[in-house]
Amino acid sequence: MIPARNSASRSHEVNNVRSKEAFARFLEQRERGSPRSYTSSKGAKPGASSPSAWALSPGRVSTMKTSSSSSAPATSMCHTPPESPVSNAKMRSGGAVAGVLKYFKAQKKISPVQEERYHRFRMLHNRLIQLRFINARAEASMANLKVNVEDQLFWVWLRIYKMRKYVVENLIEVQRLRQEIKLSQVLSLQRPLLNEWSKLDAKNCEALSKLTRKLHALSVRVLLLHGATVVDVVSIHEEMVGAIEVMDEIEDIVIKFLPRAKESSLKVHFLQKIEEQRKHLQQIDNSSFSGISMCT
Repeated sequence: MIPARNSASRSHEVNNVRSKEAFARFLEQRERGSPRSYTSSKGAKPGASSPSAWALSPGRVSTMKTSSSSSAPATSMCHTPPESPVSNAKMRSGGAVAGVLKYFKAQKKISPVQEERYHRFRMLHNRLIQLRFINARAEASMANLKVNVEDQLFWVWLRIYKMRKYVVENLIEVQRLRQEIKLSQVLSLQRPLLNEWSKLDAKNCEALSKLTRKLHALSVRVLLLHGATVVDVVSIHEEMVGAIEVMDEIEDIVIKFLPRAKESSLKVHFLQKIEEQRKHLQQIDNSSFSGISMCT
């Protein structure tokens, strides 16, 4: 890649190159034109030149006609051998070669300074074209590389998105399975109680209905002593609600300490068995010692 240049410097360089090229072409045309005019002025034959006014006078024209008529029979009298086509071709080729040689001899060489300048201009122009070609090829390759990299980045991003989606789906599935396992564990502990509750539901409903009837009967049969009345029903309801709350708290405490009581009862039962075994072993030891003492 060539270094970046300003537009003004580039236009100045282009103008310099164009002016140098035009000046070189002008000098070359001038130097080529001067020898041609010189050779054309010198190489013209006197016989081939246009006739002057003296030659075109009436008396001169008649003498020229007589001389030409007198020379005609002389030429007809001399017998020249016929020319062969090979000799004609050789003469034509020789004339063409001679013309080319005359053309190159007539041209004048350019001065070495101008030739060096023109050569430097051609080298700089070729280098500029090469650099432009290199820049264009580099830009095209960079554009292709950019497109390929963008495609690769897009496919990588798409794969990452799919992987994230797959991971999130797996996490959701794992969480759902964990919740199902927890629910199954909770239900596995409560299922036997629920199965038993279906059996006790009828008895419980019957006992509850009996309790409500008894409470209703007792509340109706309450003796109104010392002028008491049953007008304050709200206070009675509040007292009943407070008693029910106290009973619920007692039930919660009992349920809370029931496993510990079971564990303690199991431990006491286990200790009782150990104590019984200890006493039994002690009796066996005592009987064995008594037998040994009797034997001795």
